[in-house]
Amino acid sequence: MKRAEAYAEAGADAVLIHSKSKTFNELRGVYKAWSGRVPLVIILTIFDQTTAEEMEEAGAKIIIYANQPVRAAIRATKDTLEIIKKDTRPGAANDRISLCRKYMTSLASRRWSGTKGNSCQHYSYYPCRGI
Repeated sequence: MKRAEAYAEAGADAVLIHSKSKTFNELRGVYKAWSGRVPLVIILTIFDQTTAEEMEEAGAKIIIYANQPVRAAIRATKDTLEIIKKDTRPGAANDRISLCRKYMTSLASRRWSGTKGNSCQHYSYYPCRGI
């Protein structure tokens, strides 16, 4: 907590917190003890059964979903390469992939929604209401 407060005092816009605990209870205590000077950012990894609503109620302002999308992409890549290996044509996997135009449009429209309310709508994290 002392280090997090020092970062906030030094001008940090937010403080990233992480826990090796398999439940959200430890971080729930951190949120309760936090001064609230800047938002605490959380990365979900181990306690993957905790809902965004539970974390938001505890005080979470920004939740980063990094682990699951990356691991899902690794699995999808492996599965796609297996299809291509068997068929030898890249097009054999076309029914499993996103169209570039559709994907790029989706990313472009969900990046930064502006400074009003400090809300950022990027696909790799979920900002909680109120930030």
